[in-house]
Amino acid sequence: MRLLTSALVLLLLFLVCPSQQRISRRVRAQLFWGPIRSVRVERADFVDRDGQRVEGPRVLTQTIDYNEEGTRCEVATYNRDGSVTQRIAETYDKEGHILQSATLRANGQIETRIEYKYDAAQRWSEISLFREDGSPANRTTFRYEGDQRFQESVSYDLNGLIASKSTAVLDMKTHQMESVAQTPSGVVQRRSGFTDIPNGQIYEQSTNEVPGDRSVSMRTANNGAEVTRYSPAGSIMSQSRSASEFDSFGNAIKTVWSNLKGELFEPSVVIYRSIEYYHGRQ
Repeated sequence: MRLLTSALVLLLLFLVCPSQQRISRRVRAQLFWGPIRSVRVERADFVDRDGQRVEGPRVLTQTIDYNEEGTRCEVATYNRDGSVTQRIAETYDKEGHILQSATLRANGQIETRIEYKYDAAQRWSEISLFREDGSPANRTTFRYEGDQRFQESVSYDLNGLIASKSTAVLDMKTHQMESVAQTPSGVVQRRSGFTDIPNGQIYEQSTNEVPGDRSVSMRTANNGAEVTRYSPAGSIMSQSRSASEFDSFGNAIKTVWSNLKGELFEPSVVIYRSIEYYHGRQ
């Protein structure tokens, strides 16, 4: 289940967290600060014009709306023509722990639903994925021993029969995970992990002992980041840099990404976030 797997391996990098700001709003892999009412995300691609890289027209890509308590939000993603691609409704408790995430159809009916449960220490104890008819599609359970988190995931077919199983162990101190999946096509072993380095992190993965892609993410000046992706053979596949502008709450309102072309970085895309706050604060 790619949807559930992605939710388990999210990495949050380069978040600005002013010490005086305690109110936060979370949505999927993003974290916002302050009493946010709504976020409007637009994207503009850079194009070549008269020998210069210039910014093209802005295109709406996403909107996020929160209730005043920050316990519910709705996310809408858009096609380039302005039509809605997908809607997701999420609910949280007052401490910011996600309780449910539902993917909605255009008519508001639930397409898929994920429920989250926690133990007494407010750690994940169970994550369950359900289809629109309420039947289970996947169930992952967690248990903890010291710095290690053990998880078992079971996927079900439309008849309720087990389609696949997987187990994994995450070392929460070293950020290393090992998993074994049993599927109809055989056993798949995966390893992945993040290694902290000065001002950044290294992400590495392998499947059945075969190395996969490797990436290095570094913090840079001007509230930016530099990400370099390597092939299994060690050659550079891509290199990109970002530079961001933030509002008074520490939320990014403009981020420009540039890609390495030859010996120079050329701007590729810019992301704008128009943020409205409750209590009229911006």
